[in-house]
Amino acid sequence: MIYSRYLQYQKDPADAVASGGMYAFGDMILGFAIFLLFLIPTAVLLFMLRNDERFLDLYTRILLIVSLTAPLSLAIIGVDSLLKTEFLSGPTVTRLFLFPCVLIVMILSLLIAKPKAAKKLLLWGVMTELCTSMLAVATLFFRSGKAG
Repeated sequence: MIYSRYLQYQKDPADAVASGGMYAFGDMILGFAIFLLFLIPTAVLLFMLRNDERFLDLYTRILLIVSLTAPLSLAIIGVDSLLKTEFLSGPTVTRLFLFPCVLIVMILSLLIAKPKAAKKLLLWGVMTELCTSMLAVATLFFRSGKAG
């Protein structure tokens, strides 16, 4: 799939430049499809290791740290906006844009995990992701109302 997309860019680069938004959306859809394909072996692996408390403890701590990058990204975007810079806007916006993928993995892990400690950490991660996304949407509406 990726190689055919690459060939499409190489075959007609003028079309890719003229229709950049449509090509970007197609790339996004392709990326999400690849994410969904990788979710299947991830779910199988999590199902096989759901009774291993040591693995799940490390895994859930890593997911909690990943979920904490969402509010950090939102804070960095706010600081960049106040300072009128774009120092870290690219990676932070990308992290917030990947919110649905992170949330899907966390909810899948929450459904599969057995130990209560792991479920508790995963629930904190899910709540962090959801609260950050709601805060980002609220900030977007606040800023658009302020600008208009």
